[in-house]
Amino acid sequence: MTRARDTSRVQIGINTAVIGADEFTYFPEHGLTITQDISFHTTNAGQDPSTIVLERTGMIIASGVGVTVGEGKNLIINPHNL
Repeated sequence: MTRARDTSRVQIGINTAVIGADEFTYFPEHGLTITQDISFHTTNAGQDPSTIVLERTGMIIASGVGVTVGEGKNLIINPHNL
């Protein structure tokens, strides 16, 4: 048994499709301000080693707030301007 798949709308998992033009995607141009402690670990970012991607042009961490990237996790900010 084989299953057909729609490859005309395949995306790589980042960005948002432009409505009516599936070949194009967009991402927000503004940064993200983190205002609460956040931790990326096996409970919220997959059991296996993984990469977390912030699709913004930057990340600002408010004073007194912590961002923890757990073992086996990687955080990439703004993959379009690497």
